[in-house]
This record gives sequence, structure tokens and C-alpha cells, in this order.
Amino acid sequence: AGTSTLVFNNLSPDIDVQSLQVKSAGNFTILSVKHELDFINKQIKEKRIDELELQKKTLQDKLDIQNNMLSIYQEESNMLLKNQNVAGQGSLDLVKLRAALDFQTAKLTEIKKKQQAVKNEIDGLNKELLKYNRQIAELKAGSSNATSNVLVTVSSKAALQSVFTLNYVVRNASWYPTYDIRAKNVNSPINITYKANVSQQCGEEWKNVKLTLSTGNPTVSGSKPELNPYFLNPGMYYATPGAISRVTGKIVGNNDGLSVPGVSIRIKGTSIGTVSDANGNYSIQLPTGPQVLQFNFIGYENQEVPADRAKIDVVLKENLQALEEVVVVAYGADADKPVENRLKGKVAGLATQQTIPVAVVKQEQQTNIEFAINDPYSIPADGKQYQVDINSVDIDADYRYYTVPKLSADVFLTATLTNWNQY
Repeated sequence: AGTSTLVFNNLSPDIDVQSLQVKSAGNFTILSVKHELDFINKQIKEKRIDELELQKKTLQDKLDIQNNMLSIYQEESNMLLKNQNVAGQGSLDLVKLRAALDFQTAKLTEIKKKQQAVKNEIDGLNKELLKYNRQIAELKAGSSNATSNVLVTVSSKAALQSVFTLNYVVRNASWYPTYDIRAKNVNSPINITYKANVSQQCGEEWKNVKLTLSTGNPTVSGSKPELNPYFLNPGMYYATPGAISRVTGKIVGNNDGLSVPGVSIRIKGTSIGTVSDANGNYSIQLPTGPQVLQFNFIGYENQEVPADRAKIDVVLKENLQALEEVVVVAYGADADKPVENRLKGKVAGLATQQTIPVAVVKQEQQTNIEFAINDPYSIPADGKQYQVDINSVDIDADYRYYTVPKLSADVFLTATLTNWNQY
């Protein structure tokens, strides 16, 4: 009972905050939904990367052993070369000298062969190690070290249990269709298998999930375009600027030039907003008409920029005025009123407002086609293409032979599909 905050952690850092929806049922009220980046809990590495790292370590150990053997053989060769002087009293025994020279020659030859074999082994291990490094770098490409959390604040009069569903759009996930067309003979229908090549690199593991593939693009604005008139004056012409439906950009700090994650971006005078991701990038959908973007982040000065172009990069200026103390006092505590209505103190940059329960509405776009896949699939976050079967149909076909002797001596078998558009 009372006010509680639920934390959904280890989510993708590439969540489009404007698409975040929370759905649940019960005798309670959702007061707020907040998204934040989490740099403490890093993303769990792909199992594939862990396996490659382990195999790479095994190769590195073998490489170290071979390098040590090469050093040992070199020391043994140096020792033999240092003992080339033959000293003694009286006449020189030629038999013993020849035997010593033969021994040294044989031993040096054996050492050189071993050194060459070790060098060949080292070259092979280095090539394999390079392959593993490239593969690991490919799997890690584009991944972020941050995860994200969604904080849902709810208020209830009594203790209860409920199931929450989070819906959101992530970047770096896509699919494209492919078709397999087969025919047994000219008397059989043509079999068409519709497949999807799905890939994602959003930082989350999709394990045994039911996929719904859509032909729609959530980043494309659904607002109808407005055709602006052209004005023609003697000797010149000009036109009003075209409407901008989405603004993207990157936010960096002026003190070090590094990207600033977690910056709040809001359209002035509205409740539409978003936050910058782990790399300082942001994307926000604009309503019709001229708009102004507000950029706010603790430790930096607030900025307002007109949304007059599709790409706006922002450099935040560091705020040198430190906030030493903040006191917020609630007067006349009324148990029947939420705490937001009882807060009377306010400082610059801190304001209170009454929260509104988040409206969760599921919309069906009539302009898109969706494919609900019944079988669950697992799609790792490695950016590779994974094939998903959508449908397989047999379509009657009218087969005919076709040839143009003037251009080619070959004969081509063509097939005309009937009623294919119903699929």
C-alpha cells in the first residue's frame, strides 16, 4: 500500500523514450514512468564472445610456450658456438677434433630445424589469433557498455499483485524479406517460401520470443505533408521552408568535447521529450508548426534552440554556479492530497506538478502489414542475420517455353502465377 517504485533493469540502452508504454491492470494508479541509463551494470557479454575469448586465451598460451621454446633453442645454440675453441697440451688429436666437429654440426642442425618448426608454429598461431581478434571486434562493434532501467511509480490503497508489460521501440533492429521459389516439374504448382532475415544489436538478448514483423517504420512521421506556396517577385523567388517532422543530433560538453548521455530534450510548451543515449545521440519527433527545443542537464546551462533543421548538434556550456543547498517544505500536510500538491518550496530548475496516469493504448496502423510468428525464436544481439520462416504456399502456374533464336540459341521455361496477389 502507498507509493512504490518498480525498477525494470538490464534493458537496452537504445530505447526510444517516446515509444515507452507501460501496461497493467489492477486497483492502482501509475503516477510516472521514467527511463534512465545505467553505467554500473554493464551488458552481459554474448556467449559467443565469451567462447571466442576463451579460445583466444588458449591460443595465446600456446603462442607463449612456442616463444619460450624458441628462446631455449637460441640459448642452446649460443652455448655451442661459445665452445668452439679446442685447447690442450701437446699434439692435437684429429680423431677427437673430427668427432667434436661432427657432434657440433649435427647438434646445431637439429637446433636450427627445431627453431624453424617453432617459427612456423608461431606464424600459424598469430594468423589464428588475428582471426579471433577480428571476429571478437566484429561482435563487439556498436555495442554499448551501458544498460538502461525503467522506473515505474505506482500508488495503491492496498497491497496487491499485478503483471506489468513494457512496450518500447529500440534502434539497431531490422529485417528484410527473401523468397525461395521452387518447382518440381511443369505439372506441379510452384512453391514459394517467404522468409525474413532478422538482425538486432540493441544490447538485449531475444531468447525464445514470439516475433511480430511489420512493414512499417516507426521513425517515419504519420503526419500528412503540407504543400507550402511559392512566392514569386520580380527578379527573385523564394519559398517557405519545408516542414521538419524529426530532429536528430549529438550533444557534447564544451569542457572536454565528450558526449553527454542522459540530457533531457523537450519541445518547449509541450510534454513531448526524450533523453540522449549512451553516446550522446538523440532523436525527437516534432509536431506541426515552428518549435523550440530545450536542453537541460545537471551541471550545464540550459539551452533553447529553434528546430529549424533536421540535424541539430548541441554543445552544452558547463554551469560554474554550484547548487549548495535545496530546501523543500510541505505545509499543511493533507492525507487526502498527493504529496505533489503539498510541496510549496521551489528553486530554480526544480518544480512540482501533478502527475497524470500514463495512457497505454495499443494502436493498429492500417497502412502496415504485420506478420505474427507463432514459433519462438532466439535472436542474439550480435548484428548477424538470422532466418525466420514466415509462410510457405503452393501457387498454380502456367508454364511455357520461350525462345528468341535471333538473340540466343537457348530455350527458357517461364511460369505465370495465377492469383498470387491473394497471398
